[in-house]
Amino acid sequence: MNAELKQINWDDEFAGKATEESWNSFKQILENSIQKNVPVKKVDQTAMHKNPWIAKSTKREILRRNKA
Repeated sequence: MNAELKQINWDDEFAGKATEESWNSFKQILENSIQKNVPVKKVDQTAMHKNPWIAKSTKREILRRNKA
């Protein structure tokens, strides 16, 4: 990502543009670079709520206790 951003001639990119236009241009370039180079990991929501340190037998006992 760093190498890709270094290849851009920023003076030419921002030449003749107002502050807002320059910001939008920079933001768009950065967002495109992020989408292209940063990996995305999906988080399994059900896995987040599980307690992997509790054994199955303990979970069973907890369920029995809660039902009682």
